Amino acid sequence: MKAIHPYACPRCCRLPANTFRTGMANSASKFCIAKGGRREVKKDESGGGYALCHLPDSRIVEEWEYFRSQH
Repeated sequence: MKAIHPYACPRCCRLPANTFRTGMANSASKFCIAKGGRREVKKDESGGGYALCHLPDSRIVEEWEYFRSQH
């Protein structure tokens, strides 16, 4: 049986945008936790997801913003 490349599938059979893929590590999440932080997943007004990183020094930062500022 041939494998189907995910981009070869028509738009109608793709997973919804809010579906999370399991098994794929999020670099920003891993970085937050490695720095002793705790993650908090939130949704914005349009339903999009984002995560905050609660750092040991009491700062609360958006995890991707924090990741980019350190790399």
